Amino acid sequence: MTMIDYVIEFGEHSFEDSELNDIDATILSQLAYLDFGYLQREGVTKIDDLSTQQIQIAVEATWKAQQNAELLYAMKRSARFNSVSWHDWVESKNIEAEEQFSAVTFELNQETRFISYRGTTATLTDWKEDFNMTFMTKIPSQVAALKYYKKRQQVAPGNYYLGGHSKGGNLAIYTLVHSQINDQKSVVAAYSIDGPGLNDQIPATNLKQIRKIIPESSVIGLLLEPDTNYKVVKSDAFGFNQHDPHSWQTRGNEFILTATTSTFSQYTQVSIAKWLESLDEATKGEFLDSVFAVIKAANVDNLGELAANWPANLKIILSAVFATDEDTRKRWKAVSNKLRVIMKQEAKERLSQRFSRTSVLSKPDAATSIISRYQKKSDHLN
Repeated sequence: MTMIDYVIEFGEHSFEDSELNDIDATILSQLAYLDFGYLQREGVTKIDDLSTQQIQIAVEATWKAQQNAELLYAMKRSARFNSVSWHDWVESKNIEAEEQFSAVTFELNQETRFISYRGTTATLTDWKEDFNMTFMTKIPSQVAALKYYKKRQQVAPGNYYLGGHSKGGNLAIYTLVHSQINDQKSVVAAYSIDGPGLNDQIPATNLKQIRKIIPESSVIGLLLEPDTNYKVVKSDAFGFNQHDPHSWQTRGNEFILTATTSTFSQYTQVSIAKWLESLDEATKGEFLDSVFAVIKAANVDNLGELAANWPANLKIILSAVFATDEDTRKRWKAVSNKLRVIMKQEAKERLSQRFSRTSVLSKPDAATSIISRYQKKSDHLN
């Protein structure tokens, strides 16, 4: 069972009958990826008014377009969602400032509003801004998200839900934490749907308002995340594909939860956290700037365009790599080696802990031998 099945089976219950839940929040966060610029030109502002053609065009540029179309068809046929409307869609992109931002406000009924912040799209600008979170105290989209919510409170004061998928989830939590006290109190809940953390402890006063949901093999959702205040959802996808909420499993009007994240997810989280901690802010910034400068040599900002003409673009990128000065290449190597060493050490420690919990403990020589072979294999591969 998925979000689409939930809409079909639970769609007869209005938001007056049953308040917004985790699946609803995930669905509304997913809708932020729609082409609202096109829908605005079409004059459509309500789920029930969407035509088949408009749905197909609105989802065309989204990840898993077919599933998003099926979701909209199901919402259009449901009493719960067909009257949902939207307004105050905004979008901005500034390549030089490394900012890409979009948000929209959904009206679920007269008492319930949901601000949905869009997550990362397939542009280099979007991805670069995401990576900038690792060394900047705030990124332009976080500032824009806070400003958007503040303006909505000025124009239409009241209670709001905030939410978003991926980067959008980070923006929702950032907005809650950095809003003025009165505006914070007006946030019913802030949803982060597998979004990266704020790289800081959340104030205790905000913890009850935060709803973070991640899949069992989450990678993105555990980046910069020092807390464990999240729900872990079962997914029918593998690895990074679990970042797609369409793969998350539902039962009734709830997600199916699991006790903890996978071993792979935990290993990735700890390794990347240690790596980032080992680098100062200036090194992180220089490393990312120089890497993205090489990729930008292909003169495209969309990952789809980059892949579409990959052989030619690869030659351009490789030429840019070879043209990079020796000092920069040395810094790349130093930073990359740190990650390699940390991941190898973390793997070794986890293997050691694993064997310490098994009968191999009674045979320490066997455990040492296995770890030694793993170490040699890792050294050979690297």
